[in-house]
Amino acid sequence: MTSPAVTNPPLSAARFRKRAWIYDLLFLTVLLAGLYLRLNGSNWGEYQYLHPDERFLIWVGTDISPVDSLAEYFDTQNSSLNPHNRGHGYYVYGTLPMFLTRYLVQEVYGHSGFNEMTDIGRLLSTVMDMLTVFVMYLIGSRLYDRRAGLLGAAFTTFAVLHIQQSHFFTADTFIVFFTVLALYFAILIIGVRSRQVKDSDQGLGTGDREVSGSTTAVQATIKPLVVDFFAHPLFLLSIAFGAALGCAVSSKINAFPVAAALPVAMVIRYFSLPREDRERDFLPSVLYLFIAAFTSLLVFRIAQPYAFAGPGFFNISLNPAWLDDMRELRAGASGDIDYPFALQWARRSITFSGKNMILYGMGIPMGLTAFAGFFWAGWRMLKARCEWRKHLLPWLWVAAYFTWQSLQFNPTMRYQLPVYPILALFAGWFLVALFDKGRHGDRYTGKQVDTRESDRGLGTGEWEEAGRLRGGGFQIIAVLLGLLSLGLTAAWAFAFTHIYSAPITRNEASRLIFQNIPGPINLHIETEDGLINQPVHYPGAYTIQGSAPYFDTFTAQADGYITKFNIGFIQDQSSNAGITSLRASIGQPGISEPLAFIETDIALSLDDNPSRTLEMRFQDLPVVHAGGDYTITIEVLSEGKAVFIEGPLSILIESIDTSINQQLPYPSRIIRFNEPYNIGITRNPSGILREILLSNVVEETYSPEIDRLSVELVDQIHGNVLGSALLETELSGEPQDFLLQLDNPVELTDDGPYAIRIRLESETGQVRLQGEGIANESDFDDALPVRIDGYDGFAGFYPRGVVFQAYWGENPEKLARYVNVMDQAEYIVITSSRQWGSIPRVPERYPMAAIYYRELIGCPAVKEVEWCYNVAKEGTFEGRLGYELVKVFQSDPGIGPVKINDQPSEEAFTVYDHPKVFIFKKTSAFDADEVRGVLGAVDFSQVMHLTPKKVPDNPANLMLPSHLFAKQQEGGTWSELFSYDALQNRYPVLGLVLWYVFIFVLGLAAYPFVRLALPGLQDRGYPLARITGLILLAYLAWISGSAGAPVTRGFVAAFFLCIAVVGALLAYLQRNELKEELRHKRGYFLTIEALFLAFFVFDLLIRLGNPDLWHPWKGGERPMDFSYFNAIIKST
Repeated sequence: MTSPAVTNPPLSAARFRKRAWIYDLLFLTVLLAGLYLRLNGSNWGEYQYLHPDERFLIWVGTDISPVDSLAEYFDTQNSSLNPHNRGHGYYVYGTLPMFLTRYLVQEVYGHSGFNEMTDIGRLLSTVMDMLTVFVMYLIGSRLYDRRAGLLGAAFTTFAVLHIQQSHFFTADTFIVFFTVLALYFAILIIGVRSRQVKDSDQGLGTGDREVSGSTTAVQATIKPLVVDFFAHPLFLLSIAFGAALGCAVSSKINAFPVAAALPVAMVIRYFSLPREDRERDFLPSVLYLFIAAFTSLLVFRIAQPYAFAGPGFFNISLNPAWLDDMRELRAGASGDIDYPFALQWARRSITFSGKNMILYGMGIPMGLTAFAGFFWAGWRMLKARCEWRKHLLPWLWVAAYFTWQSLQFNPTMRYQLPVYPILALFAGWFLVALFDKGRHGDRYTGKQVDTRESDRGLGTGEWEEAGRLRGGGFQIIAVLLGLLSLGLTAAWAFAFTHIYSAPITRNEASRLIFQNIPGPINLHIETEDGLINQPVHYPGAYTIQGSAPYFDTFTAQADGYITKFNIGFIQDQSSNAGITSLRASIGQPGISEPLAFIETDIALSLDDNPSRTLEMRFQDLPVVHAGGDYTITIEVLSEGKAVFIEGPLSILIESIDTSINQQLPYPSRIIRFNEPYNIGITRNPSGILREILLSNVVEETYSPEIDRLSVELVDQIHGNVLGSALLETELSGEPQDFLLQLDNPVELTDDGPYAIRIRLESETGQVRLQGEGIANESDFDDALPVRIDGYDGFAGFYPRGVVFQAYWGENPEKLARYVNVMDQAEYIVITSSRQWGSIPRVPERYPMAAIYYRELIGCPAVKEVEWCYNVAKEGTFEGRLGYELVKVFQSDPGIGPVKINDQPSEEAFTVYDHPKVFIFKKTSAFDADEVRGVLGAVDFSQVMHLTPKKVPDNPANLMLPSHLFAKQQEGGTWSELFSYDALQNRYPVLGLVLWYVFIFVLGLAAYPFVRLALPGLQDRGYPLARITGLILLAYLAWISGSAGAPVTRGFVAAFFLCIAVVGALLAYLQRNELKEELRHKRGYFLTIEALFLAFFVFDLLIRLGNPDLWHPWKGGERPMDFSYFNAIIKST
């Protein structure tokens, strides 16, 4: 007798609608959580504009302005909204986000500015991202059910990369929103049924009643065909899709692949229709495709007007300037152009993007759940024919777009953002499907249950068979997995937002620099919060005129001839235009006659760019000697002319075998008798001023007299001196620091105003001051200190131009620059991972810079440079270039005491909002000659100039990277591996016995494996046991070494132990058979052992007769084989 079938009663549409408000309420909670995560710390950076893309967009948005008419809007050549017309000749971003932000800024503030664009731009990024979450709830509810929609929206809300991009004003959140909106309309199109079929029969979706066509044959016949065409729901949905597509592409050009979603949706819909309806719907569907295409082009014409030449709306020829921008963008992204920021993509695998998505962009819990859902959906499409319709479109979108971006030269996970929400949806569906698998099971009772469109979503309005749960484990697993995955993803999201509530590392480091690294003039003010250093501006440049030439001294670094003199920046300060005559001369202290001079005529203007340089070549070459003191003088010979110069200054010393580009002291304000220096203090804290520090005081005339230098604090309102100090000493050409005590401590108030006056009371001599040198890495990264709290670090506080220029080509001149910069600087700052995370990746192009980064921090030879900087803290390593790591600023995501170091992620994930900052300080161990020797060990003739794309996966110079070379040498030398004092090596007979016994034991351990593998052989493969054991042991060692594990004696012994243990376990399981074999085949086993021993002795006698390993005709081996054997043994 058959037991009655047990079924789960269907959830009726009415009951579902009654419960729908619960999901909506939960979704509202998700939205509120998403808003909190995105608005928390939205003003990160304190308007420092540390994201380069955001900085550029803000700059453009500040420069462009609204237009007065549509005619002006479409006038490409003259529109004030066109970035090309406002000094931005290169603009590759979509204009839709820019226009929306700029007009909203105008509406809110009435004007534009950097801060205004930042506030509104970031707010709009958040709004767009939250709209994406809303659309994902709709998509999930439509495709599956509200549970999947809610979970998909929640995973999107807590996706860390979404949260991060919402804190930037960039186009990324705009493109994602319009992309998922287009996908939503495509999914709605899949659900549109044939016009003759009632929606109650072929329901589709989650309870939303589909728009149906004519319900009676009479109505269908009397309606004109054209009216029927435009009344069809596909018409409006196609227009909506086209509009969303146009907006997406107008936000960012790489959104164009979403255009394929509409044809795919039409095809899915076509094959979902009954056969008798397909022919009738084919032609209208094609026409709707053209309507969507036309709509998208129309929207693109409006939202991206300057992609077209104009000036009128109907002039739709493409703008040549826009096409040039697109070509340059494509070339830059391909790696064929030598952009420094493209170097980070060298030697990246196709898994790089996906790995970063899972580890950081989503977090491991969400990433694994999302891809599990993605692959399971693919499996379900193959296994269950009824499910392909609801999975195919989102599945194809993820597969195609993710693969496309993973195969790009620059596979940044930010470019994968358009698939993040869909993967989040797959994560939600996976959990719901797993739960339902436990609810319905795979064993069906045979009773059919009609689950309507309101119950299950797309495709499940068809008749489904309700099943009986075979076991409740799936539901428990689904709930636990969901709680764990979503909970940990939310925790990772909240942990990540910690970086926006903590101080931004570059700002924090800059404040520390201003407080602890002396500028030229430093006021030490005692406040309620402790001692504060108040740096005071001192010009780091010099104005030369007829009565005031520039004069300085230097010590030659090498023997040779000075062939040329360079001025980093020169500008005419005169009101009258014309030619300016300059004279530069090289001399010796105390001698009026110069060694050589050169005169030149140049045409300058007040509008010259700061990058303007001047090179002057000597014809009568002055001879200098290493260690000798010399002078440099620059004079303006033209009457009524004044020239402004700024560092760096340099000379080129050349000889037969050397060429050194020597940096000279940076020009700065000169203090002379009756030419005091006065500077107002615009801001200061309240407190007591007792002392003033003057840094790097230099007397430039080598005067032997005692110098008298007075420093006064002046009340600017009344002009009276509040406190003063007098320095009486013999100054020299060597920089010295002086801490001066005021004769009368002064109580300062924060409203001031005050001034500092420095006077040279000696009638002879001239004095200058200078802040400590701070070396930065390159011009392609933000330098420290940043402009903050009213201070501009390189405008009167610290010397400008102390930059390594890490991306410059490797040659002896770059070596000289590195040595000069390290010699002049007192501190080295590394402001992000841009350089140390990319340059050491290409040692064949940057061998010297790779050595510099390794030696600067003291990275062990066996470690990668990138790993060392990722984990470095104060005291972790010991530098070897005379600089000590004194401070690390690192803002890690975290909750409470739990911190997660995300520095190993891709560069863009950390360098914008939480870069790791290092400050190194020069120590007494610094020696320029030693540094030159360490960095100069490179053979510059072997440097290979490779563009980022042409960098091969393996070193192009066929040399192992230094860390791999050092790691392979850890295996030890031959004598260390095979000690002469070991008993088995001192007594070869003993070694012979040990080898034989080991091979025998290895064979015994492997025999249980062989028995299982070869059950059909009468002897179960016993003669193959030894060779099987060797193969097992060698394979395990080889595969582990290939994976990066160190293959040492202990490692190999561990594998041998594993084989022995598993073999013993298998032998125990086969103990009865083995006893029978030993009882009945003992003679056979002894015969096999005797044969092995006989052949072993025979081969041993051959070797004894000819021990030479190299003789191939007498039993030897080729030398290459033996050397290969040695290399394998000695490598790690």
